Amino acid sequence: MDSTIEVAVLRTTSHQPTIPRCRRTQRLPYTVPPCSPYHPREKTAILVTPDTYPKVELALSNPSQWNDAWENLYASSPVLVHPNHILSMTRTMRLNHKAHEGSLDNHQDKYRDTVNYKSTCEIQLRLGVKIVNTFTIDDFELCWGALMSVSQRREHVLKALVNAGAQAKNLNLARAYCADILRVDYLSTDGEVVLDLLRELVPQDISVTPAEPYWVCRSKEWEEVREKFVGGVQVVEEEDRGDLIEVLVLRTKLIYFVLEGIVDSFLGHSLPRVTVHKERDRRAKEVKLDDHRRLADEYKKLYGEAGQEKLRKDLAAMEERKSRREVHCTNCQRTQREGERFMRCKKCWDGIQRNVMYCGKTCQVTDWKLRHKKICGKPLSSIDSMFAAACPQQGCLPPPQANQFPAPTNGFRRTPQLVMHIRLLDTAPQYDYILRVSAVDFVEIVIPNERIQAIFRAARYKAFVDGDREACVEMCHFLVWFARAKLDDVNKGWNLRYTVKLMKREFEFPELMARMKECQDAQWKDELRRP
Repeated sequence: MDSTIEVAVLRTTSHQPTIPRCRRTQRLPYTVPPCSPYHPREKTAILVTPDTYPKVELALSNPSQWNDAWENLYASSPVLVHPNHILSMTRTMRLNHKAHEGSLDNHQDKYRDTVNYKSTCEIQLRLGVKIVNTFTIDDFELCWGALMSVSQRREHVLKALVNAGAQAKNLNLARAYCADILRVDYLSTDGEVVLDLLRELVPQDISVTPAEPYWVCRSKEWEEVREKFVGGVQVVEEEDRGDLIEVLVLRTKLIYFVLEGIVDSFLGHSLPRVTVHKERDRRAKEVKLDDHRRLADEYKKLYGEAGQEKLRKDLAAMEERKSRREVHCTNCQRTQREGERFMRCKKCWDGIQRNVMYCGKTCQVTDWKLRHKKICGKPLSSIDSMFAAACPQQGCLPPPQANQFPAPTNGFRRTPQLVMHIRLLDTAPQYDYILRVSAVDFVEIVIPNERIQAIFRAARYKAFVDGDREACVEMCHFLVWFARAKLDDVNKGWNLRYTVKLMKREFEFPELMARMKECQDAQWKDELRRP
């Protein structure tokens, strides 16, 4: 379930004493409290107009200009994309909204954050399945890194960036959170950058949705933000934890969408779409009118006589984005088709105006047992209650018959190819190994001798779980000997050099061929030629 929430950014407080010349400064009606860990060193504020960050509609109408605007912002106004500034901006917006909405904020319902957090985990799983497939079957590593030019990579990267940024206003704004990663040159000049990112975020178990997203960081500043949340550093208030998770989730979701878009663009598939979460505007008519007047006054102060026309265009763009929103099932994420009407949780809607939709009774019952029973009709008032409502569920693949291999140990991280291999073996545990003999062909290996099979499976376990290099060499050497002993390379045309080449990539073991040759030399010295 991909869902985002529209937010409005009019102004915020800066953390830096240096202010770009193009910005005017003024005192804001609200300043970040000194007790906040995000309180700026100085009380000077930067007036951030609606045009400060490139707009969503520009991504749709002029992608190159939209991207250039972001790149220029990174270079000319680094203060506006610094994590400290982003966190202050998030806190300021929340408190401004609280002041404007009054009693409507009494619930402090974290359901929006729940939806975003859970959907980010689901996107990671979906992308992980694509990665293990394209790395294993489509030879993505070689094509993206060695066979594709920088200009070709740039085309795919820009296409993915534009697609992700054009989905919703807050995803577009989230590009300000990703100056360390989401830059065209960074993602396209060296092919290994994207490959490393993709390898990094593959879940080690692709049968279930991860309980927590993988937080991607490429800078010291964002690593510190991640540590504040993930590392358990105590912050002053519950609201500050909310700011951290909101910023991290939007940043992570956008990075996932861009990387998924790159893979889909490379494969020639349609690019991913996000289903924007529809929410009911619970404000009274008088409050809406007051907010509109206040917004019109601010536009007039910022733009003078042109303010009215700018506001009209911005509101029209917002309505256009709303028209593209879709209703989705909370459980299976299926989109509501034309002429179809999903059912709604009545208790949530009538009690706290929470919009929870289901495509049918089956999905409603499934979600009730898994998650919804804990939160039905109850406001989620804390980050902890949000996590309780975002428990993982079965992934998009059928469940495996067995789970033969636990999570990797000793810092070992499996490659996408090895993750796929484990998945195949867990789906069909009667096989000892899945041996690839060409780009499109693989064979299931079964060792007939029980004693040798037990020895082989013990080595396989150490190689798959601990990343043990000696076990890997012994296992691969035996497999090649086993295939040659049955004359499969002659009778069936198996390309065993290709097989070993794939094993090298599967275990990230460049010396594998040389080490296997050492085993072969030792085998020939044995009078019984035992492997």
